Amino acid sequence: MSAEYELEQSTLVKEIAELEIFLQEQRERAVSTDSFLKLVRKYTDIKELDAEILRTFIERVVIHQKAKNEDGKRTQQVDIYYNFIGKM
Repeated sequence: MSAEYELEQSTLVKEIAELEIFLQEQRERAVSTDSFLKLVRKYTDIKELDAEILRTFIERVVIHQKAKNEDGKRTQQVDIYYNFIGKM
């Protein structure tokens, strides 16, 4: 019976550690979202898109290799990573 309790306790300790990591990630995500919303509020009336605004919102752009579809059309994937929220 003692072995069962020890096994249960070690399982619960692992589960607590995993939940604490999950909770920390959620807190960081909430902070990132708040920071992004502050930027959005700052630029609510954009008349012209300029380099400063792009640098403010975009962390990086990843351009992948061109691919040719079966029908002969070429496509190219472009990933845009936004500050505070990541890839969309």
